[in-house]
Amino acid sequence: MKKIIALFLAALMLVFVVSCNKSEEEKDKDDSVVNSEEIIKVYTDTKTGDKFAYDVNDEGDYEITGFTSATETPHAIELPKVIDNINVTGIAAEAFKAKNQISEVVIPDTVKYIDQFAFYGCIYLKKVTMTNSVDSLGEGAFKGCIVLDDITLSENIKDIADFAFADCVALKSISFAYAVREISDGAFFGCTALESVTLPSTLKTIGKGAFWGNTALDEITIPASVEAIGEYAFSVKDNDDFVIIVVADSVAHKYAIEYGYDFTTATAN
Repeated sequence: MKKIIALFLAALMLVFVVSCNKSEEEKDKDDSVVNSEEIIKVYTDTKTGDKFAYDVNDEGDYEITGFTSATETPHAIELPKVIDNINVTGIAAEAFKAKNQISEVVIPDTVKYIDQFAFYGCIYLKKVTMTNSVDSLGEGAFKGCIVLDDITLSENIKDIADFAFADCVALKSISFAYAVREISDGAFFGCTALESVTLPSTLKTIGKGAFWGNTALDEITIPASVEAIGEYAFSVKDNDDFVIIVVADSVAHKYAIEYGYDFTTATAN
């Protein structure tokens, strides 16, 4: 069994690495906003001196495509909501990837999407605030933000994408709005401090390895609405106390029996 689990986890992480590498090849941007040939516009925050690269998106609005900090000291940033009378409605893939000068980010109420790997590897990013305007969160968007422990999710996000918060090792709790239908593969993979997870009664799918490696998580309640749960969705390694709370005869109940998880039954809401 341990060998099977090890192979499964290796395969799951390989999928992520390949995807990430593909993204980097497709969008090979210079770390510097000023020197990148792809960047045609730069907005400067007059208060901080920080520079935000931006460009036109598919909707004809603006999206943030890159960032250059005015200082090496980690600090809070607030994204512009309007530039030249045009709304900023998106954060492009890898726009803030590995930007170690960011400790907090405020996403304005004009932003509708956060693309893949947008804040991947921001190791000093501790707090994220977004409004309910955001309805799309890309793969690996906050992966590897190792001190992130405070995030307010939009109530209109329907899918927590693959590896969106993987390896956020300081994250202790997460709750989801009723809009969430799917928590995708590896979404919270390796979140070793995660102690509390509140799943909505509208949730339909929990992906493979979604909560694997969450060794601080002692229990999770899976609503009767869930119709599919991927392999090794929850970690039992190094946590003998882990229990799944299920509704009798639900998909989660059958899953717990099939995969040998300890469980207790509860009455459906």
